[in-house]
Amino acid sequence: MGALSGKFKAATKAHNPMDFMRDICSEFSRDFVVLLGSSYFGVKGSAYAIMTKGQLPYYMDYMKASGMEYQRYSTFGMTPWALKSAIGAISDTFPIYGYHKGPYLIGASVMGCLSFLAVAVLPLRGEDVPPGILENSSSDEGFEASDLSFLPTSSWIAPMLFFFISLHLATVDLLCEGRYAAKMAALPHTSSSLVTWVWLCIFIGQLTIGSAVGPMADDSRMDARAVFYIGVPLSAQFLLPLFLGYLQEERVPPGPKYEKIKQNPRLFALAFVMAAAVLTNAVTSLWLENVNYMLALTIAWSLLLIALSFYSLPRMLASANTYLFLVQALYLQIPGAINSWFQANESCVPGGPNFSNTYYLTYSSIVGNLAALLGVVLFQVCFRKSTFRVAFWTTTVLRVMASAFDIIIVQRLHRPFISDKVMYMLGDGIVGEVISQLEFMPSVVLVSKLCPSGYESIVYSLLAGYQNFGQQVAMYAGEFLTDNLGLNPRKEAPCNFDNLAWLIAIAHTLLPMLSIPLVFAMIPDVKLTDDLLVGELACVKPSMQPEELTELHNDCDDESRGVPEAEDEHHESWLTEQLHLAAPPMPSTVAPTAQ
Repeated sequence: MGALSGKFKAATKAHNPMDFMRDICSEFSRDFVVLLGSSYFGVKGSAYAIMTKGQLPYYMDYMKASGMEYQRYSTFGMTPWALKSAIGAISDTFPIYGYHKGPYLIGASVMGCLSFLAVAVLPLRGEDVPPGILENSSSDEGFEASDLSFLPTSSWIAPMLFFFISLHLATVDLLCEGRYAAKMAALPHTSSSLVTWVWLCIFIGQLTIGSAVGPMADDSRMDARAVFYIGVPLSAQFLLPLFLGYLQEERVPPGPKYEKIKQNPRLFALAFVMAAAVLTNAVTSLWLENVNYMLALTIAWSLLLIALSFYSLPRMLASANTYLFLVQALYLQIPGAINSWFQANESCVPGGPNFSNTYYLTYSSIVGNLAALLGVVLFQVCFRKSTFRVAFWTTTVLRVMASAFDIIIVQRLHRPFISDKVMYMLGDGIVGEVISQLEFMPSVVLVSKLCPSGYESIVYSLLAGYQNFGQQVAMYAGEFLTDNLGLNPRKEAPCNFDNLAWLIAIAHTLLPMLSIPLVFAMIPDVKLTDDLLVGELACVKPSMQPEELTELHNDCDDESRGVPEAEDEHHESWLTEQLHLAAPPMPSTVAPTAQ
Protein backbone atom coordinates (compact mmCIF):
# COMPACT_ATOMS: atom_id res chain seq x y z
CA MET A 1 0.00 0.00 0.00
CA GLY A 2 2.82 2.34 0.85
CA ALA A 3 4.45 1.80 -2.54
CA LEU A 4 1.15 2.39 -4.35
CA SER A 5 0.56 5.54 -2.32
CA GLY A 6 4.02 6.82 -3.25
CA LYS A 7 3.41 6.18 -6.96
CA PHE A 8 0.05 7.93 -6.78
CA LYS A 9 1.60 10.99 -5.15
CA ALA A 10 4.39 11.06 -7.73
CA ALA A 11 1.91 10.81 -10.59
CA THR A 12 -0.23 13.56 -9.08
CA LYS A 13 2.78 15.81 -8.78
CA ALA A 14 3.81 15.10 -12.36
CA HIS A 15 0.40 16.29 -13.57
CA ASN A 16 0.26 19.35 -11.34
CA PRO A 17 0.64 22.43 -13.61
CA MET A 18 2.50 24.44 -11.00
CA ASP A 19 4.98 21.64 -10.33
CA PHE A 20 5.37 21.11 -14.06
CA MET A 21 6.25 24.78 -14.65
CA ARG A 22 8.51 24.88 -11.62
CA ASP A 23 10.43 21.84 -12.85
CA ILE A 24 11.08 23.08 -16.40
CA CYS A 25 11.98 26.56 -15.14
CA SER A 26 14.50 25.07 -12.71
CA GLU A 27 16.02 22.88 -15.44
CA PHE A 28 16.06 25.31 -18.36
CA SER A 29 15.73 28.71 -16.58
CA ARG A 30 12.62 30.85 -16.31
CA ASP A 31 13.87 33.26 -18.98
CA PHE A 32 14.25 30.56 -21.62
CA VAL A 33 10.85 29.04 -20.82
CA VAL A 34 9.29 32.50 -21.18
CA LEU A 35 11.00 32.95 -24.56
CA LEU A 36 9.59 29.61 -25.78
CA GLY A 37 6.13 30.58 -24.58
CA SER A 38 6.42 33.88 -26.46
CA SER A 39 7.61 32.11 -29.60
CA TYR A 40 5.26 29.14 -29.69
CA PHE A 41 2.11 30.67 -28.23
CA GLY A 42 2.43 34.10 -29.80
CA VAL A 43 4.10 33.26 -33.12
CA LYS A 44 3.87 29.58 -34.10
CA GLY A 45 0.48 29.08 -32.46
CA SER A 46 -1.50 32.32 -32.71
CA ALA A 47 0.13 34.30 -35.54
CA TYR A 48 0.37 31.19 -37.72
CA ALA A 49 -3.35 30.51 -37.21
CA ILE A 50 -4.22 34.12 -38.03
CA MET A 51 -2.22 33.96 -41.25
CA THR A 52 -3.36 30.55 -42.52
CA LYS A 53 -7.03 30.82 -41.63
CA GLY A 54 -7.28 34.50 -42.54
CA GLN A 55 -6.22 33.98 -46.15
CA LEU A 56 -9.51 32.35 -47.16
CA PRO A 57 -11.84 35.25 -46.25
CA TYR A 58 -9.17 37.78 -47.26
CA TYR A 59 -8.86 36.52 -50.83
CA MET A 60 -12.42 35.34 -51.44
CA ASP A 61 -14.49 37.85 -49.45
CA TYR A 62 -12.33 40.96 -49.49
CA MET A 63 -10.46 40.65 -52.81
CA LYS A 64 -13.30 38.72 -54.51
CA ALA A 65 -10.83 36.23 -55.94
CA SER A 66 -11.96 33.05 -57.66
CA GLY A 67 -11.29 29.68 -56.10
CA MET A 68 -8.37 29.07 -58.47
CA GLU A 69 -6.83 32.48 -57.73
CA TYR A 70 -7.13 31.81 -54.01
CA GLN A 71 -5.49 28.41 -54.44
CA ARG A 72 -2.51 29.81 -56.35
CA TYR A 73 -2.03 32.85 -54.11
CA SER A 74 -2.19 30.84 -50.88
CA THR A 75 0.31 28.33 -52.31
CA PHE A 76 2.73 31.19 -53.00
CA GLY A 77 2.19 32.59 -49.51
CA MET A 78 3.19 29.31 -47.85
CA THR A 79 6.36 28.91 -49.94
CA PRO A 80 8.90 29.80 -47.17
CA TRP A 81 8.02 26.64 -45.24
CA ALA A 82 9.83 24.73 -48.02
CA LEU A 83 12.88 26.99 -47.56
CA LYS A 84 13.70 25.98 -43.99
CA SER A 85 16.77 23.97 -45.02
CA ALA A 86 18.24 27.00 -46.79
CA ILE A 87 17.35 29.25 -43.84
CA GLY A 88 19.11 26.88 -41.46
CA ALA A 89 22.16 26.57 -43.71
CA ILE A 90 22.48 30.36 -44.01
CA SER A 91 22.13 31.01 -40.27
CA ASP A 92 24.62 28.25 -39.45
CA THR A 93 27.17 29.49 -41.98
CA PHE A 94 26.89 33.27 -41.66
CA PRO A 95 26.58 34.51 -38.05
CA ILE A 96 25.70 38.19 -37.64
CA TYR A 97 27.82 40.02 -35.07
CA GLY A 98 28.86 36.61 -33.79
CA TYR A 99 25.32 35.21 -33.32
CA HIS A 100 23.78 32.44 -35.41
CA LYS A 101 20.17 32.94 -34.36
CA GLY A 102 19.37 36.18 -32.49
CA PRO A 103 19.84 38.72 -35.32
CA TYR A 104 17.94 36.53 -37.78
CA LEU A 105 15.06 36.20 -35.30
CA ILE A 106 14.96 39.95 -34.74
CA GLY A 107 14.96 40.69 -38.46
CA ALA A 108 12.27 38.09 -39.13
CA SER A 109 10.06 39.46 -36.34
CA VAL A 110 10.30 43.04 -37.62
CA MET A 111 9.47 41.80 -41.11
CA GLY A 112 6.47 39.90 -39.73
CA CYS A 113 5.13 42.96 -37.90
CA LEU A 114 5.38 45.18 -40.97
CA SER A 115 3.84 42.55 -43.25
CA PHE A 116 0.87 41.91 -40.96
CA LEU A 117 0.32 45.67 -40.72
CA ALA A 118 0.52 46.08 -44.49
CA VAL A 119 -2.06 43.33 -45.10
CA ALA A 120 -4.40 44.95 -42.57
CA VAL A 121 -3.99 48.51 -43.87
CA LEU A 122 -3.25 48.55 -47.61
CA PRO A 123 -6.20 48.80 -50.02
CA LEU A 124 -5.36 45.96 -52.39
CA ARG A 125 -8.62 45.52 -54.28
CA GLY A 126 -9.71 47.65 -57.23
CA GLU A 127 -12.60 49.43 -55.52
CA ASP A 128 -10.28 50.60 -52.73
CA VAL A 129 -7.90 52.51 -55.04
CA PRO A 130 -7.81 56.15 -53.83
CA PRO A 131 -9.98 58.47 -55.97
CA GLY A 132 -8.12 60.40 -58.64
CA ILE A 133 -5.44 57.84 -59.46
CA LEU A 134 -7.22 56.32 -62.41
CA GLU A 135 -8.65 59.67 -63.49
CA ASN A 136 -5.16 61.18 -63.64
CA SER A 137 -3.94 58.42 -65.95
CA SER A 138 -5.11 60.10 -69.16
CA SER A 139 -3.80 59.28 -72.59
CA ASP A 140 -2.09 62.66 -72.98
CA GLU A 141 0.26 61.67 -70.18
CA GLY A 142 1.51 58.81 -72.29
CA PHE A 143 -0.33 55.81 -70.81
CA GLU A 144 -3.77 54.40 -70.22
CA ALA A 145 -5.47 53.27 -67.00
CA SER A 146 -5.00 49.69 -68.14
CA ASP A 147 -1.23 50.23 -67.96
CA LEU A 148 -1.33 50.64 -64.18
CA SER A 149 -0.70 46.97 -63.40
CA PHE A 150 2.20 47.96 -61.17
CA LEU A 151 -0.10 49.72 -58.69
CA PRO A 152 -1.12 48.06 -55.36
CA THR A 153 -4.28 46.78 -57.09
CA SER A 154 -2.08 44.17 -58.80
CA SER A 155 -2.63 40.63 -57.61
CA TRP A 156 0.99 40.03 -56.65
CA ILE A 157 1.17 42.44 -53.69
CA ALA A 158 -0.99 40.45 -51.24
CA PRO A 159 0.73 37.08 -51.91
CA MET A 160 4.12 38.76 -51.44
CA LEU A 161 3.03 40.08 -48.04
CA PHE A 162 1.83 36.63 -46.98
CA PHE A 163 5.14 35.25 -48.26
CA PHE A 164 7.02 37.57 -45.87
CA ILE A 165 4.71 36.60 -43.00
CA SER A 166 5.40 32.91 -43.66
CA LEU A 167 9.13 33.64 -43.86
CA HIS A 168 8.88 35.25 -40.43
CA LEU A 169 6.98 32.27 -38.99
CA ALA A 170 9.23 29.62 -40.56
CA THR A 171 12.41 31.37 -39.40
CA VAL A 172 11.20 31.72 -35.81
CA ASP A 173 10.03 28.10 -35.75
CA LEU A 174 13.27 26.69 -37.16
CA LEU A 175 15.79 28.72 -35.15
CA CYS A 176 13.95 28.43 -31.85
CA GLU A 177 13.66 24.70 -32.43
CA GLY A 178 17.41 24.49 -32.95
CA ARG A 179 18.04 26.44 -29.75
CA TYR A 180 15.80 24.40 -27.47
CA ALA A 181 16.98 21.16 -29.08
CA ALA A 182 20.51 22.04 -28.00
CA LYS A 183 19.23 22.66 -24.48
CA MET A 184 17.48 19.28 -24.46
CA ALA A 185 20.58 17.51 -25.69
CA ALA A 186 22.38 18.71 -22.56
CA LEU A 187 19.50 17.58 -20.30
CA PRO A 188 17.91 14.59 -22.07
CA HIS A 189 16.02 13.36 -18.98
CA THR A 190 13.85 16.52 -19.08
CA SER A 191 13.41 16.80 -22.85
CA SER A 192 9.83 15.52 -22.95
CA SER A 193 8.74 18.21 -20.49
CA LEU A 194 10.12 21.00 -22.66
CA VAL A 195 8.48 19.62 -25.81
CA THR A 196 5.21 19.29 -23.90
CA TRP A 197 5.48 22.99 -23.01
CA VAL A 198 6.21 23.95 -26.63
CA TRP A 199 3.26 22.05 -28.08
CA LEU A 200 0.95 23.13 -25.28
CA CYS A 201 1.71 26.73 -26.22
CA ILE A 202 1.00 26.02 -29.90
CA PHE A 203 -2.22 24.19 -29.09
CA ILE A 204 -3.55 26.95 -26.83
CA GLY A 205 -2.61 29.62 -29.38
CA GLN A 206 -4.47 27.77 -32.13
CA LEU A 207 -7.58 27.24 -30.04
CA THR A 208 -7.80 30.71 -28.51
CA ILE A 209 -6.50 33.58 -30.59
CA GLY A 210 -6.62 31.54 -33.79
CA SER A 211 -10.35 31.00 -33.24
CA ALA A 212 -11.03 34.73 -33.66
CA VAL A 213 -10.61 34.58 -37.44
CA GLY A 214 -14.04 33.21 -38.31
CA PRO A 215 -16.18 35.55 -36.15
CA MET A 216 -14.16 38.62 -37.18
CA ALA A 217 -14.44 37.73 -40.88
CA ASP A 218 -18.23 37.41 -40.50
CA ASP A 219 -18.61 40.71 -38.61
CA SER A 220 -20.30 43.18 -40.98
CA ARG A 221 -18.71 46.13 -39.15
CA MET A 222 -15.25 45.26 -40.54
CA ASP A 223 -13.76 43.67 -43.61
CA ALA A 224 -11.57 40.57 -43.77
CA ARG A 225 -8.39 42.62 -43.33
CA ALA A 226 -9.15 43.51 -39.71
CA VAL A 227 -8.06 40.17 -38.25
CA PHE A 228 -4.50 40.77 -39.42
CA TYR A 229 -4.13 43.68 -37.00
CA ILE A 230 -3.89 40.98 -34.32
CA GLY A 231 -0.79 39.62 -36.00
CA VAL A 232 1.15 42.85 -35.40
CA PRO A 233 1.41 42.63 -31.57
CA LEU A 234 1.74 38.85 -31.77
CA SER A 235 4.88 39.23 -33.89
CA ALA A 236 6.18 42.27 -31.98
CA GLN A 237 5.93 40.70 -28.52
CA PHE A 238 8.63 38.17 -29.43
CA LEU A 239 11.14 41.01 -29.76
CA LEU A 240 11.00 41.73 -26.01
CA PRO A 241 12.48 38.42 -24.76
CA LEU A 242 15.02 38.56 -27.59
CA PHE A 243 16.27 42.00 -26.56
CA LEU A 244 16.31 40.91 -22.91
CA GLY A 245 18.72 38.09 -23.80
CA TYR A 246 16.33 35.24 -23.00
CA LEU A 247 17.58 33.28 -26.02
CA GLN A 248 20.81 32.66 -24.06
CA GLU A 249 22.88 32.28 -27.22
CA GLU A 250 26.65 32.23 -26.91
CA ARG A 251 28.65 34.52 -29.14
CA VAL A 252 31.06 32.92 -31.61
CA PRO A 253 34.06 34.43 -33.41
CA PRO A 254 32.93 36.60 -36.33
CA GLY A 255 33.18 35.45 -39.91
CA PRO A 256 31.59 32.73 -42.04
CA LYS A 257 31.65 29.14 -40.79
CA TYR A 258 32.23 26.86 -43.75
CA GLU A 259 33.18 23.74 -41.79
CA LYS A 260 29.86 21.93 -42.17
CA ILE A 261 29.63 22.74 -45.86
CA LYS A 262 33.09 21.30 -46.42
CA GLN A 263 32.22 18.15 -44.42
CA ASN A 264 29.23 17.31 -46.60
CA PRO A 265 28.82 19.70 -49.53
CA ARG A 266 26.15 17.53 -51.18
CA LEU A 267 23.60 18.15 -48.43
CA PHE A 268 24.10 21.89 -48.48
CA ALA A 269 24.09 22.00 -52.27
CA LEU A 270 20.78 20.10 -52.21
CA ALA A 271 19.38 22.63 -49.73
CA PHE A 272 20.17 25.52 -52.07
CA VAL A 273 18.92 23.68 -55.17
CA MET A 274 15.69 23.09 -53.26
CA ALA A 275 15.52 26.81 -52.45
CA ALA A 276 16.11 27.70 -56.11
CA ALA A 277 13.36 25.32 -57.22
CA VAL A 278 10.86 26.62 -54.68
CA LEU A 279 11.54 30.29 -55.36
CA THR A 280 11.58 29.90 -59.13
CA ASN A 281 8.32 28.02 -59.02
CA ALA A 282 6.68 30.51 -56.67
CA VAL A 283 7.71 33.66 -58.53
CA THR A 284 6.81 32.19 -61.89
CA SER A 285 3.35 31.25 -60.64
CA LEU A 286 2.40 34.91 -60.10
CA TRP A 287 3.04 35.88 -63.71
CA LEU A 288 2.51 32.64 -65.64
CA GLU A 289 -1.24 32.20 -65.82
CA ASN A 290 -1.18 29.04 -67.93
CA VAL A 291 -1.42 26.18 -65.45
CA ASN A 292 -0.13 23.68 -68.05
CA TYR A 293 3.26 25.40 -68.10
CA MET A 294 3.32 25.73 -64.32
CA LEU A 295 2.60 22.03 -63.86
CA ALA A 296 5.31 21.10 -66.40
CA LEU A 297 7.84 23.36 -64.66
CA THR A 298 7.00 21.89 -61.26
CA ILE A 299 7.30 18.29 -62.50
CA ALA A 300 10.67 19.08 -64.12
CA TRP A 301 11.98 20.48 -60.83
CA SER A 302 10.57 17.44 -59.03
CA LEU A 303 12.45 14.98 -61.23
CA LEU A 304 15.69 16.90 -60.67
CA LEU A 305 15.17 17.01 -56.90
CA ILE A 306 14.39 13.29 -56.71
CA ALA A 307 17.58 12.48 -58.64
CA LEU A 308 19.64 14.78 -56.38
CA SER A 309 18.05 13.16 -53.35
CA PHE A 310 19.47 9.76 -54.33
CA TYR A 311 22.82 11.41 -55.06
CA SER A 312 23.06 13.33 -51.77
CA LEU A 313 21.30 11.15 -49.18
CA PRO A 314 21.80 7.56 -48.03
CA ARG A 315 19.89 5.28 -50.37
CA MET A 316 17.32 4.05 -47.88
CA LEU A 317 16.56 7.58 -46.70
CA ALA A 318 16.32 8.82 -50.29
CA SER A 319 13.88 6.03 -51.11
CA ALA A 320 11.67 6.87 -48.13
CA ASN A 321 11.91 10.57 -48.96
CA THR A 322 10.79 9.93 -52.53
CA TYR A 323 7.85 7.88 -51.30
CA LEU A 324 6.74 10.64 -48.91
CA PHE A 325 7.11 13.20 -51.71
CA LEU A 326 4.98 11.13 -54.09
CA VAL A 327 2.31 10.61 -51.43
CA GLN A 328 1.93 14.37 -51.18
CA ALA A 329 2.04 14.89 -54.95
CA LEU A 330 -0.56 12.21 -55.75
CA TYR A 331 -3.13 13.57 -53.30
CA LEU A 332 -4.15 16.51 -55.48
CA GLN A 333 -4.92 19.70 -53.59
CA ILE A 334 -8.22 21.33 -54.63
CA PRO A 335 -8.99 23.82 -51.82
CA GLY A 336 -10.11 26.46 -54.33
CA ALA A 337 -12.95 24.27 -55.56
CA ILE A 338 -13.93 22.65 -52.25
CA ASN A 339 -13.78 25.79 -50.10
CA SER A 340 -15.75 27.75 -52.69
CA TRP A 341 -18.48 25.10 -52.85
CA PHE A 342 -18.91 24.83 -49.08
CA GLN A 343 -19.21 28.61 -48.73
CA ALA A 344 -20.97 29.46 -52.01
CA ASN A 345 -24.19 31.43 -51.79
CA GLU A 346 -27.61 30.37 -53.04
CA SER A 347 -27.01 31.70 -56.57
CA CYS A 348 -24.10 29.27 -57.06
CA VAL A 349 -25.14 26.23 -55.04
CA PRO A 350 -28.93 26.25 -54.52
CA GLY A 351 -29.72 24.55 -51.23
CA GLY A 352 -26.01 24.12 -50.51
CA PRO A 353 -24.17 24.33 -47.18
CA ASN A 354 -23.30 28.07 -47.47
CA PHE A 355 -21.08 27.76 -44.36
CA SER A 356 -20.13 30.91 -42.53
CA ASN A 357 -16.50 31.69 -41.77
CA THR A 358 -17.26 31.16 -38.08
CA TYR A 359 -18.36 27.59 -38.67
CA TYR A 360 -15.90 26.75 -41.45
CA LEU A 361 -12.75 28.30 -39.95
CA THR A 362 -13.39 28.33 -36.21
CA TYR A 363 -15.73 25.54 -35.10
CA SER A 364 -14.32 22.96 -37.52
CA SER A 365 -10.76 23.95 -36.58
CA ILE A 366 -11.41 23.47 -32.87
CA VAL A 367 -12.91 20.04 -33.50
CA GLY A 368 -10.07 19.22 -35.91
CA ASN A 369 -7.41 20.03 -33.31
CA LEU A 370 -9.06 17.72 -30.80
CA ALA A 371 -9.50 15.02 -33.44
CA ALA A 372 -5.78 15.20 -34.24
CA LEU A 373 -5.03 14.43 -30.60
CA LEU A 374 -7.35 11.44 -30.87
CA GLY A 375 -5.35 10.35 -33.92
CA VAL A 376 -2.17 10.23 -31.81
CA VAL A 377 -3.89 7.95 -29.29
CA LEU A 378 -5.29 5.67 -32.00
CA PHE A 379 -1.87 5.44 -33.62
CA GLN A 380 -0.34 4.23 -30.37
CA VAL A 381 -3.13 1.67 -29.96
CA CYS A 382 -3.42 0.40 -33.54
CA PHE A 383 -0.04 0.82 -35.24
CA ARG A 384 2.65 1.11 -32.57
CA LYS A 385 3.79 -2.51 -33.07
CA SER A 386 2.92 -2.90 -36.75
CA THR A 387 5.31 -2.73 -39.68
CA PHE A 388 5.93 0.45 -41.63
CA ARG A 389 4.37 -1.04 -44.73
CA VAL A 390 1.15 -1.94 -42.94
CA ALA A 391 0.97 1.50 -41.35
CA PHE A 392 1.45 3.32 -44.67
CA TRP A 393 -0.85 1.32 -46.91
CA THR A 394 -3.57 1.08 -44.27
CA THR A 395 -3.64 4.83 -43.61
CA THR A 396 -3.68 5.49 -47.36
CA VAL A 397 -6.73 3.28 -47.78
CA LEU A 398 -8.43 5.02 -44.86
CA ARG A 399 -7.66 8.42 -46.33
CA VAL A 400 -9.14 7.40 -49.67
CA MET A 401 -12.26 6.09 -47.95
CA ALA A 402 -12.63 9.35 -46.00
CA SER A 403 -12.95 11.26 -49.28
CA ALA A 404 -16.37 9.64 -49.65
CA PHE A 405 -17.74 12.13 -47.11
CA ASP A 406 -17.10 15.05 -49.48
CA ILE A 407 -18.56 13.19 -52.45
CA ILE A 408 -21.68 12.33 -50.44
CA ILE A 409 -22.13 15.97 -49.40
CA VAL A 410 -21.58 17.36 -52.92
CA GLN A 411 -24.02 14.83 -54.41
CA ARG A 412 -26.49 15.65 -51.58
CA LEU A 413 -26.92 11.94 -50.79
CA HIS A 414 -27.16 12.61 -47.05
CA ARG A 415 -30.15 14.91 -47.30
CA PRO A 416 -32.68 15.12 -45.75
CA PHE A 417 -31.50 12.65 -43.12
CA ILE A 418 -28.30 14.42 -41.98
CA SER A 419 -27.59 18.14 -42.06
CA ASP A 420 -24.63 19.58 -43.97
CA LYS A 421 -22.96 20.80 -40.78
CA VAL A 422 -23.15 17.42 -39.06
CA MET A 423 -21.96 15.55 -42.16
CA TYR A 424 -19.05 17.92 -42.72
CA MET A 425 -17.98 17.84 -39.09
CA LEU A 426 -18.05 14.03 -39.03
CA GLY A 427 -16.12 13.81 -42.29
CA ASP A 428 -13.53 16.56 -42.71
CA GLY A 429 -13.67 17.76 -39.13
CA ILE A 430 -13.21 14.47 -37.27
CA VAL A 431 -12.56 11.44 -39.50
CA GLY A 432 -10.35 13.41 -41.92
CA GLU A 433 -8.18 14.90 -39.18
CA VAL A 434 -7.83 11.58 -37.33
CA ILE A 435 -6.70 9.83 -40.52
CA SER A 436 -4.33 12.68 -41.42
CA GLN A 437 -2.67 12.26 -38.05
CA LEU A 438 -2.50 8.48 -38.45
CA GLU A 439 -0.81 9.00 -41.82
CA PHE A 440 1.60 11.59 -40.45
CA MET A 441 2.90 9.59 -37.48
CA PRO A 442 4.63 6.64 -39.22
CA SER A 443 6.42 9.00 -41.61
CA VAL A 444 8.02 10.87 -38.72
CA VAL A 445 8.99 7.62 -37.00
CA LEU A 446 10.56 6.27 -40.20
CA VAL A 447 12.56 9.41 -40.96
CA SER A 448 13.77 9.72 -37.37
CA LYS A 449 15.14 6.17 -37.55
CA LEU A 450 16.84 6.65 -40.91
CA CYS A 451 18.32 10.11 -40.43
CA PRO A 452 22.14 10.26 -40.79
CA SER A 453 23.98 10.92 -37.56
CA GLY A 454 25.31 14.44 -37.23
CA TYR A 455 23.17 16.10 -39.91
CA GLU A 456 19.71 15.67 -38.44
CA SER A 457 18.68 19.32 -38.59
CA ILE A 458 19.39 20.01 -42.25
CA VAL A 459 18.14 16.57 -43.33
CA TYR A 460 14.84 17.06 -41.52
CA SER A 461 14.47 20.49 -43.07
CA LEU A 462 15.20 19.03 -46.50
CA LEU A 463 12.64 16.25 -46.09
CA ALA A 464 10.03 18.76 -44.95
CA GLY A 465 10.93 20.84 -48.01
CA TYR A 466 10.40 17.86 -50.30
CA GLN A 467 6.97 17.23 -48.83
CA ASN A 468 6.05 20.89 -49.17
CA PHE A 469 7.22 20.82 -52.77
CA GLY A 470 5.14 17.70 -53.28
CA GLN A 471 2.15 19.72 -52.14
CA GLN A 472 3.03 22.37 -54.71
CA VAL A 473 2.92 19.67 -57.40
CA ALA A 474 -0.45 18.61 -56.00
CA MET A 475 -1.68 22.22 -56.05
CA TYR A 476 -0.82 22.82 -59.71
CA ALA A 477 -2.06 19.36 -60.72
CA GLY A 478 -5.29 20.08 -58.85
CA GLU A 479 -5.62 23.42 -60.64
CA PHE A 480 -4.95 21.69 -63.97
CA LEU A 481 -7.62 19.06 -63.31
CA THR A 482 -10.14 21.64 -62.09
CA ASP A 483 -9.65 23.68 -65.24
CA ASN A 484 -9.93 20.70 -67.58
CA LEU A 485 -13.13 19.48 -65.92
CA GLY A 486 -14.70 22.85 -66.73
CA LEU A 487 -15.24 24.07 -63.15
CA ASN A 488 -15.41 27.75 -62.30
CA PRO A 489 -15.28 27.74 -58.49
CA ARG A 490 -16.52 30.97 -56.92
CA LYS A 491 -18.59 31.90 -53.90
CA GLU A 492 -20.83 34.10 -56.04
CA ALA A 493 -22.19 33.88 -59.58
CA PRO A 494 -20.97 33.28 -62.23
CA CYS A 495 -19.75 29.87 -61.11
CA ASN A 496 -19.81 26.23 -62.17
CA PHE A 497 -19.51 23.16 -59.90
CA ASP A 498 -21.03 20.58 -62.25
CA ASN A 499 -18.10 18.13 -62.16
CA LEU A 500 -16.99 18.70 -58.57
CA ALA A 501 -17.80 15.13 -57.50
CA TRP A 502 -15.63 13.78 -60.33
CA LEU A 503 -12.85 16.18 -59.32
CA ILE A 504 -12.91 14.88 -55.74
CA ALA A 505 -13.06 11.26 -56.89
CA ILE A 506 -10.00 11.63 -59.12
CA ALA A 507 -7.97 13.91 -56.85
CA HIS A 508 -8.70 12.27 -53.49
CA THR A 509 -9.55 8.68 -54.40
CA LEU A 510 -8.11 7.34 -57.65
CA LEU A 511 -4.71 9.06 -57.77
CA PRO A 512 -3.81 8.54 -54.07
CA MET A 513 -4.35 4.79 -54.52
CA LEU A 514 -1.35 4.77 -56.88
CA SER A 515 0.90 5.29 -53.86
CA ILE A 516 -0.06 1.90 -52.35
CA PRO A 517 2.19 -0.21 -54.66
CA LEU A 518 5.03 2.22 -53.93
CA VAL A 519 4.91 1.21 -50.26
CA PHE A 520 6.21 -2.26 -51.12
CA ALA A 521 8.99 -0.90 -53.33
CA MET A 522 10.26 2.00 -51.23
CA ILE A 523 9.43 1.26 -47.57
CA PRO A 524 11.27 -1.40 -45.50
CA ASP A 525 9.22 -4.32 -44.20
CA VAL A 526 10.23 -3.82 -40.58
CA LYS A 527 8.37 -2.88 -37.41
CA LEU A 528 8.08 0.66 -36.13
CA THR A 529 9.79 -0.48 -32.94
CA ASP A 530 12.85 -1.97 -34.70
CA ASP A 531 16.22 -0.27 -34.51
CA LEU A 532 16.88 1.21 -37.93
CA LEU A 533 19.96 3.25 -37.16
CA VAL A 534 21.59 0.94 -39.67
CA GLY A 535 19.37 2.72 -42.20
CA GLU A 536 21.99 5.41 -42.61
CA LEU A 537 24.27 2.83 -44.29
CA ALA A 538 24.39 3.21 -48.03
CA CYS A 539 24.05 -0.55 -48.54
CA VAL A 540 20.56 -0.88 -47.04
CA LYS A 541 17.80 -1.94 -49.44
CA PRO A 542 14.03 -1.36 -49.02
CA SER A 543 13.27 -5.06 -49.44
CA MET A 544 15.47 -6.20 -46.55
CA GLN A 545 13.87 -8.17 -43.72
CA PRO A 546 14.57 -7.42 -40.01
CA GLU A 547 17.08 -10.26 -39.64
CA GLU A 548 18.96 -9.05 -42.72
CA LEU A 549 19.15 -5.53 -41.28
CA THR A 550 20.54 -6.88 -38.03
CA GLU A 551 23.20 -8.88 -39.84
CA LEU A 552 24.04 -5.90 -42.03
CA HIS A 553 24.40 -3.69 -38.97
CA ASN A 554 27.01 -6.08 -37.59
CA ASP A 555 28.93 -6.71 -40.81
CA CYS A 556 28.72 -3.61 -42.96
CA ASP A 557 31.77 -1.36 -43.10
CA ASP A 558 31.28 1.88 -41.14
CA GLU A 559 33.02 3.78 -43.92
CA SER A 560 29.98 3.23 -46.14
CA ARG A 561 28.05 5.67 -44.00
CA GLY A 562 29.84 8.59 -45.59
CA VAL A 563 28.58 11.09 -43.00
CA PRO A 564 30.79 12.47 -40.21
CA GLU A 565 29.47 13.32 -36.78
CA ALA A 566 28.52 16.88 -35.88
CA GLU A 567 30.45 18.80 -33.27
CA ASP A 568 28.20 21.55 -32.01
CA GLU A 569 24.67 22.62 -31.17
CA HIS A 570 23.47 23.77 -34.56
CA HIS A 571 22.31 20.36 -35.77
CA GLU A 572 20.45 19.03 -32.74
CA SER A 573 16.86 19.25 -34.01
CA TRP A 574 16.70 15.48 -34.52
CA LEU A 575 15.96 14.99 -30.82
CA THR A 576 13.20 17.57 -31.06
CA GLU A 577 11.61 15.92 -34.06
CA GLN A 578 11.63 12.51 -32.37
CA LEU A 579 9.90 13.95 -29.34
CA HIS A 580 7.34 15.65 -31.57
CA LEU A 581 5.81 12.19 -31.92
CA ALA A 582 4.09 12.91 -28.62
CA ALA A 583 2.30 15.95 -30.00
CA PRO A 584 0.55 16.37 -33.37
CA PRO A 585 1.01 19.28 -35.75
CA MET A 586 -1.82 21.75 -35.57
CA PRO A 587 -4.16 21.18 -38.51
CA SER A 588 -5.01 24.05 -40.80
CA THR A 589 -8.29 24.39 -42.66
CA VAL A 590 -6.94 26.88 -45.15
CA ALA A 591 -3.40 26.17 -46.23
CA PRO A 592 -2.06 22.63 -46.60
CA THR A 593 1.61 22.36 -45.51
CA ALA A 594 4.63 19.80 -44.10
CA GLN A 595 6.94 22.09 -40.80
